Amino acid sequence: SFLGAWAPKVLGILAQGLGMALLVLLPFLDRNPERHPRKRPIVIGLGILTIIMLAILTIWGKVS
Repeated sequence: SFLGAWAPKVLGILAQGLGMALLVLLPFLDRNPERHPRKRPIVIGLGILTIIMLAILTIWGKVS
């Protein structure tokens, strides 16, 4: 890697930290008064994307 041997580990930790921070902050960022998931596609999509990203990074870290 052109960044060095430390880069994959640091980037993986930072990405997972950002993902967890997004999940923690998601209820505070969502100001939509609607409760039904179909009427909140952006926030639901961000939550699902974050969970998928965390799963991929976890599997990637285990394999490498």
